This record gives sequence, structure tokens and C-alpha cells, in this order.
Amino acid sequence: MSKKMWKKLSTLLLMVVMVLTMSLSVQAAAVKMNKAKATLYPGQKVTLKVTGTSKKAKWSSSNAKVAKVSKGKVTAVKKGKATIKAKVGKKTYTCKITVKAPALSRKKLNVTVGSKATVKLNGTKIKSVSSSNKKVATVTKKGVITGKKTGKCTVTFKGANGKSYKCTVTVSVAPTATPAPTTTPVPTATPAPTATPVPTATPAPTATPAPTATPVPTATPAPTATPTPTPITQQVVSTQAELNAALASSNPDLKEVVIEQSGASSFEIPKEDKSDLTLVVNAPNGEVVNNGNFKEIVIKAIASNTFIEKATGNNIIFQAATGRVAIDEGASANIEVNKGESEAPKLDLVNNGTVSELTLSTKADVNVSGKNTAAAIPVTSTASAGGSTISTSQNLNLKAESKVELTLNAGAENTTATVSDAANIPDVKGLGKVPVKDSDSGKILDTVVAEKDETVKVNKVSVSGKVVTAEDKAPFAGASVYLLNYAAGINKGNVSQYLTEENKVADTAENGTYAFEAEWGNYWFVVKAEGYRTVLQTVEITSAYENAFSNEQVELVAGEDDATGNIELTLVDAATGDAIDYAVALEIREGANNVSGNILKEIAVEASANGKCAIEELPIGSYTIQVVSADAKSEIVAAPFSVTVIAGQTITKPFSVTKIINDDQIRFVLRWGDEESGAPSDLDSHLVGPRAKGIGNFHTYYSDETYGEYDGEDSYVKYADLDVDDTTWEGPETTTIYKQTAGTYRFYIYDFSDQSDEESKNMSDKSGAIVTVYRGSTLLNTFSVPTGQSGNLWHVCDYDSVTGRVTSVNTVGYWPDDGSSTVGMSEEEVLKASLQRKIDMLTDYANVLVDNEYKTNMLALLSEAEKLNTSEEMKEMISKLDDVLEIINHFGSIEEVMVDGVYANYSSRNEGEYDLETGITISGKSETLGELTVTFWRGDNENFNTQIEDVTGEEYVKRITVTDSISGAARIWKVYYQLDYSDLFRISPEDITGPMVTRAEVSSWSKSGMINIYFLENSNHDFTIKTADNITYTVNTDTEAYDYDAEVIMTCGDKTYSYIVNYITDTRVTTPDRIYGAGILQYTLDMDEKTITVMGTAESLQDMIVESDDENKVAELQKDEQGNIIGVTMTNKRVNVTEVYSVKYLKYEAPVVECDKEYTVSLDRDSVQYFTFVPEKSGYYDLRNTNTTRDSWYSNVDIYVYRDSKYVEHNANGYLEDVYLEGGETYYFELSQYEGDNFSITFKVTYISDYDEDELSLPESDGFANETTAADTEAATFGDESFVEESETAPEADGFTAEGGFEESTEENAEADADALAFEDFQ
Repeated sequence: MSKKMWKKLSTLLLMVVMVLTMSLSVQAAAVKMNKAKATLYPGQKVTLKVTGTSKKAKWSSSNAKVAKVSKGKVTAVKKGKATIKAKVGKKTYTCKITVKAPALSRKKLNVTVGSKATVKLNGTKIKSVSSSNKKVATVTKKGVITGKKTGKCTVTFKGANGKSYKCTVTVSVAPTATPAPTTTPVPTATPAPTATPVPTATPAPTATPAPTATPVPTATPAPTATPTPTPITQQVVSTQAELNAALASSNPDLKEVVIEQSGASSFEIPKEDKSDLTLVVNAPNGEVVNNGNFKEIVIKAIASNTFIEKATGNNIIFQAATGRVAIDEGASANIEVNKGESEAPKLDLVNNGTVSELTLSTKADVNVSGKNTAAAIPVTSTASAGGSTISTSQNLNLKAESKVELTLNAGAENTTATVSDAANIPDVKGLGKVPVKDSDSGKILDTVVAEKDETVKVNKVSVSGKVVTAEDKAPFAGASVYLLNYAAGINKGNVSQYLTEENKVADTAENGTYAFEAEWGNYWFVVKAEGYRTVLQTVEITSAYENAFSNEQVELVAGEDDATGNIELTLVDAATGDAIDYAVALEIREGANNVSGNILKEIAVEASANGKCAIEELPIGSYTIQVVSADAKSEIVAAPFSVTVIAGQTITKPFSVTKIINDDQIRFVLRWGDEESGAPSDLDSHLVGPRAKGIGNFHTYYSDETYGEYDGEDSYVKYADLDVDDTTWEGPETTTIYKQTAGTYRFYIYDFSDQSDEESKNMSDKSGAIVTVYRGSTLLNTFSVPTGQSGNLWHVCDYDSVTGRVTSVNTVGYWPDDGSSTVGMSEEEVLKASLQRKIDMLTDYANVLVDNEYKTNMLALLSEAEKLNTSEEMKEMISKLDDVLEIINHFGSIEEVMVDGVYANYSSRNEGEYDLETGITISGKSETLGELTVTFWRGDNENFNTQIEDVTGEEYVKRITVTDSISGAARIWKVYYQLDYSDLFRISPEDITGPMVTRAEVSSWSKSGMINIYFLENSNHDFTIKTADNITYTVNTDTEAYDYDAEVIMTCGDKTYSYIVNYITDTRVTTPDRIYGAGILQYTLDMDEKTITVMGTAESLQDMIVESDDENKVAELQKDEQGNIIGVTMTNKRVNVTEVYSVKYLKYEAPVVECDKEYTVSLDRDSVQYFTFVPEKSGYYDLRNTNTTRDSWYSNVDIYVYRDSKYVEHNANGYLEDVYLEGGETYYFELSQYEGDNFSITFKVTYISDYDEDELSLPESDGFANETTAADTEAATFGDESFVEESETAPEADGFTAEGGFEESTEENAEADADALAFEDFQ
């Protein structure tokens, strides 16, 4: 007898026994996800599990940018919805995740004087709190609001995410209870008055004698006045001893100490507070080192070799004819240059500390040098300082009240200026560009490009780039390249007269590239080619480019002299990736990257335009569009981008706008090419920088977007963030350093699309990638990807937070495939990061381990690990920690929970950075938790002892301790219990009605639920809910701050329950739910255009079936005279709505393929090829790209299987296995790829078997599997359905009832069920 027949027979015998005895109660646990839905805030986590099976699940997320999943642990990323899928065998189980934006628990609050209430900030940590009127209400950092006096105020919560949330607080007086009236006492009777006696007569008084006169005293003579001494207010000193004595003087009248010494001398002033004294230095050959604080310091003369300032906060007035003032590291000062005896003081200012402000009150010659610092020096040239010259190697913020001349050296290229009068716009020489703003409006008046100055020290760098045709982005060979020193007078009209052989630097090669050498400076870069418009471009090569400069790609355009084209812009906010909702202005200039000189056209983009702007009929050629602030509300950083207008075409282009950020914040914004240009679809930004705490570096990228640390217990500080991650061409993709840590930051771009191709030049030659770097209100640098380099990783630049300097690296190389998590790290850094992760993980685990010898030894090992530095030591330690992790992970995880013998509803409680499972919460109907039984999932449980004990005085009610008898490790799980109100407050979709309600969906959980109500388009949202008589409800629509539309609060006695409500426009009112038919491959439905596109293999579409799940929806086909389907009319009879859809038919070839034969097809990126397959017999089949294997099956190949346009199976990795196909039926395979152009796929269809090995296991050698019934309950299925649980009210398709009995309608059904029962499930 065959094994298969033996399996069937044995199973049927077992079923007969069950029928005869009728005593076997079937309680096999259904295979299910522990949660159907979950609502989270960004950063929150939830652990999902598939219970009722011992098989491992394959986890995936429909949108990893909203919620990502790893081994069932789901982390909310950002607002949105995602479906988490767990595939077990052939079945997929899902959980819908809703990620809500952070919000306050209440937007409005009423309290009385003296009372308190708590407002919570859900979804992010509270960073700070404030009250607009502390006399009305105060607030603590934990959100406790106390009413102080009657009135209204606003309490603002600032979250760790940088956003603010407001709550309006109304404080009233608590009503005073009226006191009970006091009982009026009965009056006492008044007694009769006593008779008044007659008074005795008063005797007459005796006369008083007159007083004797007092004699007048003799006058005392006035004393002689003492003469007042003249106060000494100034003391002149010429030696150190005299200086010390003067500073130590107790003279209260002393106001000024003067150092007067014409000879060579040196003085040092001690560190002490002399803020009531003025220090005057008049020592033309002297040197002074100052450590003290004075009212002010006046330098009338000083030696050229220095006044050294080491104190903080002094005001220094420089009046010397010439001299040097040095601000030491750690010191600070305000410096004013004013007119003394010299007509034009010459100040050599060496700033190694902080110059809080430099003021020129007279015409002066100032040279600023010193150590590079992150902050620019504020400089004011007053109205009296006209004609001053300032040469600087440090960035300045110049407030020009008079016209001055600036010479910018290396390090000062990001100098800015503001003027109240355009006549005061400074002249600029040297390096860099100076944007000049109007001091009143904040509008940029001009950007002054520094012209060449021979006195400025410069380096030579290599310059490279690429020239292409604008129409098709094809490389252009033979174009002439010229480089001219920048001069304001050169423009498109006269540039040809400057194009000489002396200025020609290169001709473009066959691949369109060019290369030459140039010094730091500003240039006119000119490209000229016969038959094309000459391109004029401004090129700024600053000291940020130490060795090489990559120029932005140049596009050549051809056309008639009067040819024009159009531009359609979409402006998006760099911090959000969304279209801007504020007003901006556009300034259009001729030439690429040109931000100075004549403005060709100005355009206002209103806030209501949502960032959309059309620019029509521009003459063809290259232009620069600069986006600037339109008003005070939309304070943005002025930023330019280049665009080429092509004859007769409309160029659609997105561009990112960044609002002004803090002066100590740095922002990197990436943009790149579109799909038509052949650019990679997904470039990723990576920032590696110093951690604020701990060892090593942080790393932000798409999988770990935010780096932050807790500063104290509750205050979370966000240090860096990938604000926007764009995966579909063009960008923006934005990374911001929100709080700096001393050290070097490294910024990279990783070509995710071509990550596995070591020789790819797609990023280098096709992406056109550009990175702009911003600080505060300044555009610091613009970097273009270098051309002609193979690889997937572009190291763009480094940023030194100490000096504030951005330095170009600008190299492209290859980083190992799937190496996103280690981008930018050396081998030692990778080891350190890996070691730190394991240390952190085990530190988290220590919180759930029992205090015993094993835990003590583990903590000692972690302490030792923290001190290691060498690679070999770290490798050895990582191996040891892996062993510890293996032991701890061997405890497994809780798989099943039963209370009083019944499967219980529970959820995991997870804590810590690594989402460690610390316990479970069980929901139940009883007041107390009953007898608890817990089953753990693990590979081997023979060495573990489990103990469950009651706990009192804690939030949790039981403690589970599991001890490994071999290692001695012991782990704790805490069990929490909460009452489940879901049955009491449960409602059905039919209970929700309304005049415009089309349908509803209801989910009920222990303490809350969710209702999705679908309405007709553009209708009101009135609805009612039918409830039990003892239940009342209210509807709260004040939910603007939340990610839902209403809240239904139900009450029954002292119990309350909340349903959050989402209003959804029902797009299914008149849409077909399914379209299929012979020869139909698939279809798409465009709701906006009301178009159905059908793809099929027939010559024309003359028949198809339109189905709907709602019996009220009726479809009617429209055909033309030839019988072709041209439209579908859908009518919903219940709501009396009709919609007409046009039908578009596309014919596809679908060659027939046979089993076990290889077929090769070449596909371009994103193109599709269909194939027809008719299996000879029913069973399980594999379909795979034969260039892969089961051990290394991944490839970027999409494979879909359809039957009559109905989806059957899909895999995006080039491999489908164990797909069940029915013999004689027609199936269509859809193949597509996203590896690159002209990618070759070889595939084969293979018949595997007529049963699924995952579901049907053969007996072991003894004929019986050594497994328990409970362990494999998921395999005990009938008709591919799981046993019904006790809570279900109706039998499923398998015929089993809730009581455990069964019915089978035919022998065929019984045999099918028996086949599905794995024999090894029963001992």
C-alpha cells in the first residue's frame, strides 16, 4: 500500500471513530493574526504574531515608508496606512496599520480656579511646554494644567519632532455652594429699667497760678567748614607694577586707568571684574594681554604685534592708526572702530574666538582672519564709514549703512549683506557671491558675484562636466568650452566678443565630457556649438572644492530665432515633500546658474496656487529661476535652479523650496533627473555623523530616518532626520542636522536602483544629481555628481561642525550590494556599530532577566565590551555576545495564551529601542484573571522550567519566570489584565445609517474601536447608530488635531467606550468590482477619467463579464456597430446614481509556453511581456527566472499569474514556487523587470506535485510523527478552512460546528477533507 493511500485510510478511520464516540471536542486553534488592526503614532511599535501554527511567517509591509516590519515587529514611521502581511505556507494573514500624526489628547480644556487636568501629547515626547498667560493657567512638563484665575490662555506643547501643538484653556470660578440660612434666635424679654439716682453737685475748681518765664539761651558760634578734596578719577600707569596697583586701588572715584608707554613694553591684566573702570591703551610699541572685564576698552595706540583679548563680553573701541587685536579661543568681544587721532584706522582683527559685533563708525581699513568658525561675524558699516575696505577670510553678515568694499578670501565665500538703500550694495572682489537683502522687506535686491582679485590666494582644481542635447539628453561631442573671469558687463548679447582661443579650455569628447584645470574663483562658463544656442553659465569654484569641481550638466538647444517653449513648475517644501501652501516669488534670468544682474521676468506665485506655476512662450535657451520670499510670512532661503526651454515643448519640473532654518542647523537637499532622462528611480541620502552620547557615529537613511537622544528622563532631542525620502525620481530628498555635535559629518548619495551593479554609471552619467547645502538663511554650497565614474555611492561632502566648513569630496565608487546600513563606515566603524548594537540590545534584555549569577556575568561581559578598541578584540567579543543572545533568544516568545482552558485575546507589551517583549496584556470579560496557561514558541523546550505566580501591589497581576536549566539564565514576562468591553458596546455595520451613508465597516477591540463610514461624494456626514436600550452615545466632531473625523463615545452605567470615526467618500458606489472573460489579461480603472482599460489577447473586445459584490449595482455594456465594447454604464439602484465609463482595449501578444522548457525574453526597464500557459494536470508549479537559484533567488523581476484577469499569485523577486494551477484552465504570466535596460530573463515552468509539501507531511519511519496535536493544529484543516472557534456563531465551509461535531455532504468532500488532514498531527 502506498504512503499516500495509507495516509488517507488512516485519516478516514480516525474520522469514523470521532463520529461514533461523539465525545471528541475539537478545539484546534485557528491560524490567525493576533491583531486585525492597529493604530500607532510615529515611533511606536507593536508586535504581530501568527498564532495557531509553529511555522515561521514571511513578513512584509505594503508601504514600508508608513510602517516597517521585521520578524513581526512593526514600527510606525510616518502618517498613513499600510497593510502588514504574514505569509505562512500558502496563506497570507494581514493586519491593517493606521499611523496617526502626533496630536494632543484635547484641543480645548475647561478648568476651574485651583483645579488640575492633564493633557497628553500622543505620538511624540514633550520637549517643552509654555502658557501664554501664567496668571490664568500654568502647565508642567508632564502636561498637568492648573487653573489660577478666570480667563483664557493658550498652552503650547512643543514635541520632540520639532512641531508645536496648542490647547485653548478656559478657567472659570467654581460655583460656591449657598450656605444654609442661620436660624434667627427668639428674642429675650427686656427687663424693666432701674430708676436713675439724682447726681451729687460738683464743687467749683481752685484757680491755677501763672508760670515763671524761661530765660533765652546764648547762641552757639557756627564751626569753620572743612575743604573738600579733589576726587582722583583717572590714573596713568607705565609699568606692570603701576598697573597692578591701579587695578587694586580702593579709590571709589577711580573711573579710568590709562596705560601710557611709548617704549617697548608688555602688560598682562589679571582675570577680575573691573566693570566700573574704563581701560585706555596708548602704547604704540606695547603688547597687552587682557583677562579682565571692563566697562569698555579704548585702544588709542598699540604695537602691530597685538592686543590679545582673553576675557568675554568686553566692548573694545579701536582708535589707533594701525594695530592688531586678537580674540583668543573661548573669548568674545564687541569691537567698534571709530575716529581717533587717525583719519582712517587700520585694524588687523584675528578672530579665534567670537566677535559678537564689529562696528565701523568711521572710514577704516579692516582685515579679518583667524580660525574658521561656524558663526558669521555681524558687521555694521555706519553712515560715517563710507569708503571702508574689509578683507576677510571669515564669513560676515554685513549691515551696510554706507558703501564699502569687500574682499572675500578662502573661508569667507558665504558672506551676506543687508542694506536700507540700494546705493549701499557693496563692491565685492575675490571668491564667492554675496546675496544682498533689503533690511526692511527682507527681499533679495541682488546677488553680487565677486570679481577676480590678484591679491587673493587661490588653488588650482580639476574641473569636469558633461554636455548633452536638451531634446533627448544624448552626449554631444565637439562642442567648444570657454572659461572667462566673471565680469558684471558680460551677457548673452556680447559674450561672443570674449570667446578667444586664449579663453578656450576644452572640446567635448565623444561621450560629451570635458575636463580642464582652473583656479578658485567666479567664471562665465560658455559652451558653443554649430547649430545650437550658445550656453552662458555662471560657475562658482570656492575653497570648498579642495581638489576637484564637477559642473552641472549643460544642455544644448536648437531652434529658430523666434522659437519658444513653456515651463510648468511644481514647487514643493523641502522639509515635507508636499506642494507649498505659501506665497513665493520667481526671478527669471538668462543663462544657467545666473543669480545676478538683469531680471528678465518676475512672477508671483500665490499661496492658493499650491506651488503650481506656468511660464509660457519663453524664447528657447538656458535660464535660471530663483525662488525668493514673497512676504514676511514665507521666509525662505533664496535658491536658484537651471532650466532649458525647448522649442514647442512644455518642460515640467519640480523644485524644492526650503524655509529659513536656525543658524546652527544644516540642511542637505537632493534632486535628480526624471524617468525620461534614464535617471535611476531611487537615490537615497545618507548622513553619518558623531553621536551626542556613546561611541561611534549615527547613520540616518531610509531605514533609520531619525537620530535622537534622551536628555534626561523625558526630554527627547532630535539631532538629525531624513525629513523626506523620495523613491520615484526627481526628489526632493531632504536631510537636516537639527542639533550639532562637535565633529565631522559625512554626506553620501546611494544609488538604490543600481545597488547590485558594480560597473553602473547610471548615477554618474544619467542622474544629473545635485545636492544643495543650507545653513540658516544661506545657501552654502551646490554640488553636482561627477561624470564618467562607475559605482553606486557618491560621497558628496563633509561638514565640520566646529569650523562650520563644508568641504567637497565628490567621488563615486562602489559600495557592497545591499550595504545601505553600513554606508560610509570603515571596517572598524562597522565593527564598532555592530558591537554597540549588541551591547545596547543585551542591556535592554538585562531588564527582563532574573537577578542571578548568569545576569551578573553578562553585565560584566558588557562592561568589558565597552572598553574594546581593536578589530580583533571586537570580533571576538561580538562572537561571545552572539552566544549570549542565542541563549536568551532560545527562551522563545509567547505563542498561545489560554485562560480557564479557552484561547485568550492578548497583545504583547514591548519596550526599549529593540522592541523587547516584556509581557502581555490579556483582555477578558471576568473581573479577575482566571487560570492561566502559556505556550512558548521555541525550537526545543526540554531544558526550560516555567513558573507562573500571582503578583500584588503592581500594575501587572502575574509574573511568568522561565529558567534555562543548562545556562542558568532566567527570564521574566509580566502579565497585565484589562476588562474587555467589546461585546457590551459592539455594533454591526447595519446599525449605522444615514441619508448619504452607503456602507460602513466596524472594528471592536477591548477598550475602543474604529468605524469607517462611506458616504456619497460631496454629501453631508449625518449618521445615526442603533444601540441597545441601556447604551447612550455622543458624537464629538472637534477632532481637527487628530487623524480622524469624529469620535463616538458610548456609555453604559459607569462604563465608557470610544469609537474613532473616519469619513470616506465611497468610490465603489458605481464601480465594477471585477471584470473578466476569455482572453482578458487584466484591466485598470481610472476613476478621474472614468475610463476602463482592458488588456487582452483577442483582436477585439466583444465580450466581458462585469461583476459587483453589491446586488444593487447593475452593469450594462455599450457596443459599437462592429460589436466591440466601447463603454459600461454602472447604476446603483439603492442610491439612484449612474456613472458611464468609456472602455479602451489594448491587444497584447501572449505566446504559449510549455512545461519544463526554458524561454528567454529581453525587456527594457518597466516594460511588460505576457505568456499563456495551459497546465495539462492540476497541481503545484514553480515559475522562476532560471538565472537564479533557490539559495540565491533574488532578482528584480516581477512575475504575476492571472486567470481570466483574476489575480492568482505574485512575486517581485524573480521566483514563484508552489503555485496551484488547475489542469485545462488558461493562465497568463506577466513578466516585468526593473534591473535596467535590455535585461534578459530566462524562465521555466516546472510541475512539482499534486499536493503541497508544506501542508501534507509524510509519516516518519515509524509511521507516526513524534509531534503533539497542539503543535500542528494549523495543518488540521478541512476544505482549506480552519476549525471554527467557540466564539463563532456559524460553521465554516468545512462543515464543522462550534460544538465540534461535523457534517459532510458528499463522499467527495469527506475525501478532500481527509487529504488535507496531516496524519502526523495525531499520535
